[in-house]
Amino acid sequence: MTKQQKFKKEYAFELLKIAVGDMESTQILFRSQGGRRENVCFNAQQVVEKSVKAVLCFLEIPVPFTHNLDILLDRIPEECQLADLENANALTEYATIRRYEEGYIELDQSDLEASVEIAKNTLSWAQGIIK
Repeated sequence: MTKQQKFKKEYAFELLKIAVGDMESTQILFRSQGGRRENVCFNAQQVVEKSVKAVLCFLEIPVPFTHNLDILLDRIPEECQLADLENANALTEYATIRRYEEGYIELDQSDLEASVEIAKNTLSWAQGIIK
């Protein structure tokens, strides 16, 4: 069983602020011509993870200690779920195994755009819940 913890509701605001900073970093990396392309996806994953964890904190739901987005998203109550996150779990690998690999799977511009879009949508969704 994945360890979990219930955090104070106020922690949601701190997590959301960190997610906003991660989104800014993601966009800078996306526009950059240098660096590892995998880092765009890693940072996008971090935006999604922290946004979802912020919502869980805000809703006073225990937060699992995991990077697995499916596990986190499964904790979100049905009435709060974001419909277009079915592909978000594809980003999980960038916070785990792909974080330590480079270039084994070629990323094209559409992969990067999709990652950034998932991150933007998730952050916007979280901001709408946490007011």
